[in-house]
Amino acid sequence: MHPGADIPRFRRIPLGPGRGTRSSQQRGGGCRGPGGGRLKPETPPSPRRWGVDSILAIGRRRLPLLLAAALLAASCGGAGSSVFGSGPGTTAAPVTTPASTTTTAAPTTTTSVTTTSTTIPPTTTTTLPPAVPVVGWEGEGVREVAVEIEFDYPTRIPDLTAPSEQALREVGVIPMPGAEAVLRLEMTGSPESAQYSDLGTCYTGARLAGTASLVAPGREPLLVEIEGRVPPPQVIYADECASSAEEAPFGDAFAVPLIRVMAALFGPGSVPYLTAIVDTGFPEGWWDRWYGRLWAALDAFRELDREPIGAEAAHGFLRACIASIWWLRPDFSASPDFTLDDDMRSHIDHVRRVLLDYSDTDYGFEDRTDIDEWHTWLDGWLAAQT
Repeated sequence: MHPGADIPRFRRIPLGPGRGTRSSQQRGGGCRGPGGGRLKPETPPSPRRWGVDSILAIGRRRLPLLLAAALLAASCGGAGSSVFGSGPGTTAAPVTTPASTTTTAAPTTTTSVTTTSTTIPPTTTTTLPPAVPVVGWEGEGVREVAVEIEFDYPTRIPDLTAPSEQALREVGVIPMPGAEAVLRLEMTGSPESAQYSDLGTCYTGARLAGTASLVAPGREPLLVEIEGRVPPPQVIYADECASSAEEAPFGDAFAVPLIRVMAALFGPGSVPYLTAIVDTGFPEGWWDRWYGRLWAALDAFRELDREPIGAEAAHGFLRACIASIWWLRPDFSASPDFTLDDDMRSHIDHVRRVLLDYSDTDYGFEDRTDIDEWHTWLDGWLAAQT
């Protein structure tokens, strides 16, 4: 903890009738005569003795009536009606009313044609991310890279794999097991210990050494040396004491070499990763180790060829540099006795060198007004590039 700074010490913690027509019988019975009137029934004569002349006379009177009745009965055609013949006991053949003709209309079948509309699904186009150029591969690059690590402390390999894959993501490469391109890290680790009062031996330091190689079919392997170390701190908290060599801070020792490896392999393509390192806000963990990562990123950026670096990428990095002067940020309030220490002064020097590679004016880092001037210059610089 720096003297006078009100900064907490941070630790990283590794879905819903009609009526029918009546028949002639239903209308009053009997058939109608030719004149439309009803025929009156005959009144039978009273019984008396009859002579031949009387019989003939009666017959002459009644014969027309009989004939008319016969004709009328035939015309009515009712059921059971008979035509009287000339011979006794002779029954004329019944007159049969022709059967009615029933006309059946053939049902009309309507066929409904169902039209099926087929909706063609939209075509989804998947655009692969651009390959990130690799230094020394003549403009060729990679999209996917498998990470393989060999380390003499196997249980600590995840601590080395996670930051390596995150670094690739920041660069724009997809970590993919089984990919043709392989980032192979071969390292050995050496724990470092120190004696602390009331705690005894604690493995609070570590050293790493080895190589990083990027290999792909048809490409010449690229090799980068790895060398990293974090020394045991002078003062620790009791929960920071690692009692076994396997618990030594190998991940911290790997942080700086990893920055160098990414910059060496991907060159200008590593700028997004370097920006993420610098743009981490306030110090975390051990301050000297935090500053060590920032300074490695600042130095790596300065060593890159500036021409291939896009204006937006450079602007993002330079903005992060200005913001890394954390004690001059608006969201920081210093205690009355706050003073700069050696690490802060060294950090100012690293940031100043980077900014003066782009700016002709040094606006200083004395107060927040200086920070505002740096931001004003940076916005003007970006506008001039576009």
